[in-house]
Amino acid sequence: MDSPTTVLDAPHVKAIRHLKRLLRYDVDDLLEQVHDFTTFTEDLRAYSWRLSNKEQHFMEAVMHFQGELASDVPFIEAVENAHYCHHELVSNIFDQTMNLKENMRVHEELLNLAFAEEEAVNHRIKVLEDELKILHKKREEFHLSNKDEISRLLAKRRSIVRLEAKTKSQGDDLKKINEDLGTSKKCKRALEDLQMKALEAAQDL
Repeated sequence: MDSPTTVLDAPHVKAIRHLKRLLRYDVDDLLEQVHDFTTFTEDLRAYSWRLSNKEQHFMEAVMHFQGELASDVPFIEAVENAHYCHHELVSNIFDQTMNLKENMRVHEELLNLAFAEEEAVNHRIKVLEDELKILHKKREEFHLSNKDEISRLLAKRRSIVRLEAKTKSQGDDLKKINEDLGTSKKCKRALEDLQMKALEAAQDL
């Protein structure tokens, strides 16, 4: 008959001990320990011929959990990474849009001041006939300058339209990612249920 020390040092007992420890982790932590969990599961299965009925039941629950865990890891990681990247992208687009709108606001104020000054020049032309030529020349300069500024302003408006279109497109992508995220959460809940079953099986050991 094996001594107590020999039993505790048996490979399948060590594997069970490691698996019970890992099963106490949250699913999020276990997703990062899939390799270790799989290794200990394989170790336990290699000694299935030595297991008692309770240990056999524990092994079956753990193998089921391990299979689901390993198959769900790529999907969960992909969805969570996509959600993070999408959030960063949308945030950057939003910041660019806000900065451009603020720049446009200042630009419009300056342009309004320029228009006001142009109107003042036109008024002086009517009043001061002796300065007509000089004032006409100045008005033309303001007109050309404002025309360039209007072109720049229109270009910025087109940029805002493109950014808003991108934002809408990203909103559609976010809807799909949120749907995948919901599926991911369901996978996690299913894994947690399987984990609880494995833990319940472990309590009998």
